[in-house]
Amino acid sequence: MKIRSIGLQEEKRVMVWLPGGAFQTGSASMFDGSALAAYEDVLVVTTQYRLGMFGFFNTGDQHALGNWAFMDQLAALTWVQENIEFFGGDPRSVTIFGESAGAISVSSLLQMIADTCGCEAADSQALLRCLRAKPSEELLNISEKTKSFTRVVDGFFFPDEALELLIQKTFNSVPAIIGVNNHECGFLLPVNEFPEVLRGSNKSVILRMLHTALNIPTQYLSFVADEYFPDELSLFELRNSFLDLLGDVFFVVPGLVTARYHRDAGAPVYFYEFQHRPHCLRDRKPAFVRADHTDEIRFVFGGAFLKGDVVMFEGATEEEASLSRKMMRYWANFARTGDPNGEGLPLWPAYSQKEQYLQLDLNLSVGQRLKARKVEFWTETLPLVMSTSGGHLGPPSSLLFFSLLLPFLFPLAC
Repeated sequence: MKIRSIGLQEEKRVMVWLPGGAFQTGSASMFDGSALAAYEDVLVVTTQYRLGMFGFFNTGDQHALGNWAFMDQLAALTWVQENIEFFGGDPRSVTIFGESAGAISVSSLLQMIADTCGCEAADSQALLRCLRAKPSEELLNISEKTKSFTRVVDGFFFPDEALELLIQKTFNSVPAIIGVNNHECGFLLPVNEFPEVLRGSNKSVILRMLHTALNIPTQYLSFVADEYFPDELSLFELRNSFLDLLGDVFFVVPGLVTARYHRDAGAPVYFYEFQHRPHCLRDRKPAFVRADHTDEIRFVFGGAFLKGDVVMFEGATEEEASLSRKMMRYWANFARTGDPNGEGLPLWPAYSQKEQYLQLDLNLSVGQRLKARKVEFWTETLPLVMSTSGGHLGPPSSLLFFSLLLPFLFPLAC
């Protein structure tokens, strides 16, 4: 855990950062909160939690319930409540902010783990004893190979599936900022999973990958193709549409659906779409990539102003530094009052029935009904088509729903 604060004359608002990385990678040491703390007069806490097998191993019974990473996060928040005042922070004003950690939930890996480690999987208690006797390096190697350890519904931290919690309004109705980038699957995420797509692929190849990635039955792929892949598209246009589709399913649609449920529960929610491609990435990512996954984080943390060992934003332009200052101010205002708006900032309207959202670019503007047609397609049209023929489509990116719900499941202040 790292803490950055500027000035201790009065209690500061507290911002607790939960780093992303699909619950497999990422660490507190990658982020420097000093610029955000200095410019916005807040206290920034970056946390570390267990990852991979160490954070999510479970046996499906009382011997290992899983969700250790979330317990770590809860322990960090409890520590903040009990100790942050000694660092000049206000325990009554704590805001959680984070990014990513969205990955598709997969079935249990117990048998594979047991086979790899030479342990017996039939008895979960014996399996645990066996695993605890193994060197940590051996367990870490398993975790890095599988990259599939994630959360489970445990009846405590997560009492039900994410969408059910949203529908039942089983979450704390506190103010929230929810947002996405306009090219969430532009490069960083698909470069390892679908490298051939980035070079351009034909429709049949893309549909096969779509079937594998989203587990959509073959007989329904034509409906998806009609929505995203008109016949006249070139290979590169097909690539762009496929990457947009992945971004819609894994990030945009879950984010917007979560915002709607949160809005309907009666608490303010502010939605954004980050749209700027950072100048520092001009030689690191293909020219077709827009605002990729995680690109906005360097702006929220004021990476352009950092002078220490943590490098988050090399060669930022004056316009990018200005955008970063605005974003830091929005986020800090939200931490102070539950409303990102303030003096000198363009209005960021709350996400109401009008579904207005802030378009974060070098020139800020307000948009309305972001990807409304795609939300309708994935939440109504395709499920209806499948249900009439006996099929079923699960909610897109259920784990992302959980990561978005995290701040609402547990109160942060007494």
